[in-house]
Amino acid sequence: MKKMEVEQERCTGCHLCETVCSLSHEGKMNLTVSRIQIDPLSESRYHPRVCLQCQKCPPSEVCPTRAFQWDKETRVVRIIEDECDECGLCISECPFSAVFEKGGRILVCDICAGKPRCVEVCEKRAIIFA
Repeated sequence: MKKMEVEQERCTGCHLCETVCSLSHEGKMNLTVSRIQIDPLSESRYHPRVCLQCQKCPPSEVCPTRAFQWDKETRVVRIIEDECDECGLCISECPFSAVFEKGGRILVCDICAGKPRCVEVCEKRAIIFA
């Protein structure tokens, strides 16, 4: 089964991945609602934060409403928005800091139904789906 991988040293901080993610999920270019976030570490080093779809998914284990789920069959994390109470436990439990809260919503990568748009646009291959 494929999963997301990050090659931090390849990231140039171009933010194309964030742009295409926000367009795909929200229909607008707004980096704050992207399910991947690029953090600057220095002037020339960046850290892409994206859900790696861990089989042992700590955020799903602490969710009091079970809205944050790791599907054993598809191996994809998902959030059932109607059941989420935005308590934020999932954010603090993610070991990769890849769960985000924006505007009262919890956001996490859903790997775009098996064809992650961020991977498609990353020319430097800093984000890989293999």
